[in-house]
Amino acid sequence: MTQDIQMRNNEAQRESRKRDKMEREMKQTKADLDAKQSEIKTMGIQIQRYKEDITKMEQQLKEQRVGNGLFQYLKYSVDFQL
Repeated sequence: MTQDIQMRNNEAQRESRKRDKMEREMKQTKADLDAKQSEIKTMGIQIQRYKEDITKMEQQLKEQRVGNGLFQYLKYSVDFQL
């Protein structure tokens, strides 16, 4: 009878250790997942900023090209009149 109680006690302890280990692993996995989600959110914000920067640069380039075209036209007009 004592052996039977000891065996049950040992089995209960093993199960408890397994449960504790699984809970620790689940907590760690959840923490890892939360960190990855935060990283993804940060990257999304960065991507949006980069897109906005690209749009601004494209607009600046377009304005510069128009300005250069106007400059070339004016230079040609002055050269032609001379």
